[in-house]
Amino acid sequence: MLVHLYEWQVLLLHFVRTNLERTSDFVPFLPAPYNFKTYPAMNREIWQKHQSTPLENAKAMLEKSHIECMELIETLPPKELFVKKHYKWCGNTSLGSYCVSATSSHYDWASKCIKKRVRSLKKV
Repeated sequence: MLVHLYEWQVLLLHFVRTNLERTSDFVPFLPAPYNFKTYPAMNREIWQKHQSTPLENAKAMLEKSHIECMELIETLPPKELFVKKHYKWCGNTSLGSYCVSATSSHYDWASKCIKKRVRSLKKV
């Protein structure tokens, strides 16, 4: 779960940093060949990639990416974060939506998954 959150934050950081530097030829949030219909396959790839990642490394990686995301978000004016279509590379949504998705909403999802797993283990 921790490396999943980490990898999605790395996607956010790459997406924002790269596109802020460009005036055209923007990069999509998800790397090719994935899109928002096929990202479950990307999540399986992330899972496979990190099967041997030690827990301590996963914690450190997530802490680092979280700090980087928070620092990046803090540099952006609220208008730029929450106005839909402010950036062409965000499509019809706002940059803030991407940020929320890769941070707080993802943390909420992960927390619910972990709690569900803990409950299921207690029943055994």
